Order: sequence, then structure tokens, then C-alpha cells
Amino acid sequence: MNKSEARRLESVGWGFYLIVAVVLSGPCIYAAWKIKYDFHPWSYAVGLGAIFAAAIAGVVAWAVNTVLQSRVNRAKLAARKAAKRRK
Repeated sequence: MNKSEARRLESVGWGFYLIVAVVLSGPCIYAAWKIKYDFHPWSYAVGLGAIFAAAIAGVVAWAVNTVLQSRVNRAKLAARKAAKRRK
């Protein structure tokens, strides 16, 4: 495997998911704080916001993985066609 193949990003992992979840946790907790009733404890808003952030981060990570993997598949298909033409 040469350097260009080693640096190619084929998918994002748990690190990307966790970073997106942490970044989204602030706005999600704030939104949950605004929609909760006054008699709910503060932990309700924090928990609900964390769940929302985790769910949205999962959707974002899935979408990014889908785009990256489709790019890799197109590149492999193009390389296979180019190799077939050279024969």
C-alpha cells in the first residue's frame, strides 16, 4: 500500500461520531431546556438533549459514511474500467 492509498479516507468512525455528538450537545440541551415544562427537573432537559444529540450525530455520521463510501466505490469502478481498457 503506497502513501496515497494509506491517506485516503474511506469512512468516519466513532471519533467523528463522538465529536459531532459533543458539538451538538450544547444546542440540543438548550433546545430541550426551552421546551420542557417548569415542573420538570433540570436533569430531564440534559438527558433529553443528550439523547437528541446522539441521534442527530448518528444520522450525520451515517450520511458522511454513505458519501465517502460511494466515492470510494466510484473510484474503484473507474480504476477497474481503466485497467480493463489497458488490456
